[in-house]
Amino acid sequence: MMTLALMVTIVTSAAAMTFDEAREHALFLTDKMTYELGLSSIQANNVYEINLDYIISVAIHGERLSTCQSRRDADMRYVLSDYQYHIYKKTNYFYRPMSSSRNVWSFHVYKYYTDRNHMYSNRPKPYQDYKGHGDPRKSYSPPARPYAGKEMRKQQRINPHSNQGRK
Repeated sequence: MMTLALMVTIVTSAAAMTFDEAREHALFLTDKMTYELGLSSIQANNVYEINLDYIISVAIHGERLSTCQSRRDADMRYVLSDYQYHIYKKTNYFYRPMSSSRNVWSFHVYKYYTDRNHMYSNRPKPYQDYKGHGDPRKSYSPPARPYAGKEMRKQQRINPHSNQGRK
């Protein structure tokens, strides 16, 4: 009986991730989303918080991936413009950024961006100070500053990558 308890502890700890690892994964994912989706600095700050909370909830606190994904999608829907959200959902390594196999987490964005040292933009402001949701029972929380969504959704009704509306 004691051996079984020890084995369960070893397997669980093998699947655990540190906060610093979660923070680096969230930074890398956010950087690529900023690059591909054309996020503003306000959006990038919010997306970083959303990504970090998502990774912490799943990989550190062991919450259900599907539950955390639903919350993440709702937050992304609030922060991103209609066009950005459409691209987010169609880009699998953004929409479903991680999976687990044999107690090892895989981040799909690394298959497309293999140079882990190359960053397209500066670190989001919350990178240094934001520690994720404080209460593990609270689970995933909305971004601390989700004010970007409504204003940006009004401003970005046109596809930013088209000539529509430009003179």
